Amino acid sequence: MQYDLIVWITDGEWEAQRVRNALQTMRKSPLLGVNHAVIAKKDSAGRVSVLQWRDLSNSSGHRETQVLDCLAELIFGEPGPTMLDDLAATGLDIDFLSLIGQKMQKNSSALFFLLNRDGLGDTGELLDALSLFRGKTNKTTLSEVTIATIQETNTFSPSSSSH
Repeated sequence: MQYDLIVWITDGEWEAQRVRNALQTMRKSPLLGVNHAVIAKKDSAGRVSVLQWRDLSNSSGHRETQVLDCLAELIFGEPGPTMLDDLAATGLDIDFLSLIGQKMQKNSSALFFLLNRDGLGDTGELLDALSLFRGKTNKTTLSEVTIATIQETNTFSPSSSSH
């Protein structure tokens, strides 16, 4: 099983939240994975906040939200070197994570999406929808082994956090 990790980065500390809300109102929103998106925002001092939205009436997306939260923490937090080595051994592109961290400038925000290729989400539809907004889209693929390892090594809080 494969997953697409899509990180959309834009200027404006609250812009990703605005875009997420706009995506939510689209007729195709179930195909976009919006209900499980994670937002990261970097303020003018360089502090990063990670915010989750999860449809509590639908527990099926909890795994995606947990993994996205952990990935955001890996990018913006201070993961131990063994954690990164373990994840790299599963095929996770550590350079991709580093690049996302570098692209997030002060006063910017990002939307994180994780779409199961065998699930309801449609990566093509999401990429098309994101192209309607001003921002940069970044995409990589995660394996089931990578997802499972992220869940096993998840030492971060599953709720909102600030750095």
